[in-house]
Amino acid sequence: MTYWTGLRQRLPAYGLALGVLLVFGLLPDPPDEPYPVVIVHREVIEAREPSPDRTILDRAANATPDPVRTATAPGGAVSDVQAFCAGEVAKAVAALAGSEAPSPTEPTASPQPVIQPLASNPWLIRSGSNNAGWFFGRSTVLLTGPAANGDLIQREYRPWSDWSVRVDGGEALFRTPRFGWFRPVIEAGVFVGIGFLAGRIF
Repeated sequence: MTYWTGLRQRLPAYGLALGVLLVFGLLPDPPDEPYPVVIVHREVIEAREPSPDRTILDRAANATPDPVRTATAPGGAVSDVQAFCAGEVAKAVAALAGSEAPSPTEPTASPQPVIQPLASNPWLIRSGSNNAGWFFGRSTVLLTGPAANGDLIQREYRPWSDWSVRVDGGEALFRTPRFGWFRPVIEAGVFVGIGFLAGRIF
């Protein structure tokens, strides 16, 4: 009787493990994308992009937390800015030289490009990483990229679950669901329920 009593006590744990295996084993693999590279209109891409405008519904459903940490390396992205702007700078200099070419009777003078000051310090995301938290822990999201002044900026966020980001100038609008913590609770409840039912059946 002792053996059967112990086995009966362990059945919920066995059922939980069996439920987890069944759920992950029965989930179908996502189908392959038939057209992995496509050329589309601009509106098609922007329709799937996070909007910089915040509606009343968006404010109610999503929070916009500030980064928990912002690291800046002054001058750490000068080479990135130079490489990113090299093509456009070359075109601008060539166009300026062609439009201001002197006549044969005038003395040759090297053109002086006019540099307009930036109204802000635009920030481009060079890389991003998402380290999911264990169980009910928060994830760690790192967004790294160069700013227009040559600084390398890295911002760290701690969302519960899903997140999206939209960079507007030098600011990043980071969105995460206000009740994101509820999703892992539901997922854990599903596994516990499957395990409980399997333990009672078997």
